[in-house]
Amino acid sequence: MPETIVRDEARFFYSGLKPTPIRNELMDSINQGKIKVLSANKSMLDNLFSMFNGYFAKSIHLGEAEALAVLLDDDTSDIYFCTGDATAIKAIAMIGKPEKGISFEKLLNSIGSTKKLREQFTQIFFQKKLKVGNIIRIQSFKSK
Repeated sequence: MPETIVRDEARFFYSGLKPTPIRNELMDSINQGKIKVLSANKSMLDNLFSMFNGYFAKSIHLGEAEALAVLLDDDTSDIYFCTGDATAIKAIAMIGKPEKGISFEKLLNSIGSTKKLREQFTQIFFQKKLKVGNIIRIQSFKSK
C-alpha cells in the first residue's frame, strides 16, 4: 500500500453515510506484515509524471501516483495495483504496466468473494479504461 495512502487517506470506511474508523485495523495489519507499505521518492515521481502531459499528470491523485511510480520503478516484484479511478487505470496502461493492474472485482473473486459492486470497481470497467490508456500510449508514440 502506498505510504501516502496509509499516512493521509486511509482513515475511514464508509458504509452508506456512516464513516467507520479503520486506522487501528490498518496499522495492525501493517505491523503484522499482512500489508506492505511502499514509498516512492521524488525522482521516481518525477519519472512517472514526465510520461504524461501536464493536465493528465495533475489529474492523478497523489496516493495513486505513488503506487504507479513504485510499479514503474520495479520490474521484479509481485506487486499489483488495484483502483477504481479511471485516470489511474488509464495511467497504468500508459506506463506500459497493464498486467500489474487488477480490478477490485477480480481481487475479490480471487479470494472467493462475490458481491455487487459499483461500476468503477468491475472488471469490465477496468478493462475498458486499460484499453483507452493503451490507445493513448500508442498515439503518443506516433505523435513524437
